Amino acid sequence: MEKRNFRFYAKKLLDYLIRTMNGMAYGLFSTLIIGTIIATIADLVNAQALAELALILKRLTGVGIGIGIAWSLKLDSLRLIAAGIAGGIASGLQIGDPVVEYICIIAAVEVLRLLRWKTPVDIIIIPLLSALVAYGCFLLINQPVSQMMQAIGAFISWAT
Repeated sequence: MEKRNFRFYAKKLLDYLIRTMNGMAYGLFSTLIIGTIIATIADLVNAQALAELALILKRLTGVGIGIGIAWSLKLDSLRLIAAGIAGGIASGLQIGDPVVEYICIIAAVEVLRLLRWKTPVDIIIIPLLSALVAYGCFLLINQPVSQMMQAIGAFISWAT
């Protein structure tokens, strides 16, 4: 019986990871990848305005990932916006680490999913709670996760 429960929960976790990573991919493609393409075009044609647009898109990566994850989880409108806010906070409105952004967004989204009641002050509580959770998570994990990702990148560079 325990083995069956383990498989059930492992499958649910895998489905969740696939769904949220798919949403993350949409957000990454819509911001960072498109920004990189535009930056390349801007370099080729020497267009400062396109270079600025590319930088803006790259800085919005966290927001895009947050909205993508929330959309993939079929969250309602206010929670979708709050996930975008969480992503923006996790990126610090700079070109950040997508893994840190993903973890912070998931933390904020899951805390928001615990709120089941509807109140007249949801418009304040939901974004506020999302922002606080994302910022707290960012403060806790940014340094170690970023260092781990840099170490993995250095290892890959060394190995190839």
